[in-house]
Amino acid sequence: MFFNDFLNEELELLISLPVRAGIWMSRADDVSTTDRDDKKEMLVLENVLKSIAGHKKAAPFVSELVKQTLDYKHVWDAWAGNDTEESFFKDVGIAMNLVSERLPEENILNYKNALYHVADTVAHAYDEHVGDGDDLREEMFLGGLVTRLMDRLDARIDMQNPENVSAAESAALQKLKTALKL
Repeated sequence: MFFNDFLNEELELLISLPVRAGIWMSRADDVSTTDRDDKKEMLVLENVLKSIAGHKKAAPFVSELVKQTLDYKHVWDAWAGNDTEESFFKDVGIAMNLVSERLPEENILNYKNALYHVADTVAHAYDEHVGDGDDLREEMFLGGLVTRLMDRLDARIDMQNPENVSAAESAALQKLKTALKL
């Protein structure tokens, strides 16, 4: 019922932005010596999208939209593959215009908040300001299996630790907040 007001390409844009917001944030401050941060951030991204999709009563439009995002997991890499910061923010602007023109205020705010929440949650997913060498030594010491299990467990825990966000991620979150007019 919510999606009838949008053309297919507009709907694809709206559906792609939640995952693109998470991937864009994960690229804001990568740890160069390990891909462990990317793996953990992708686990957190998927978990936060599942959580948002589960809020059917509180935010039915966003819940259904993010359910579609999850259904299209097989194209996430394509959606974000060539994303630059410029193209991401251009699409955020287009999406804000689309929802502002066609949705009730509550749905607009829920969509904006969902995009920000995804990026914020991913920003908190990995402690990138810890020295890269520490993570590399930990991975070598613990071994890949234990490290992956710990990352999966951490990805399920609320990562809202302000000390966990680097300066680059904090600046990126502020830029997104401005673009969303939150």
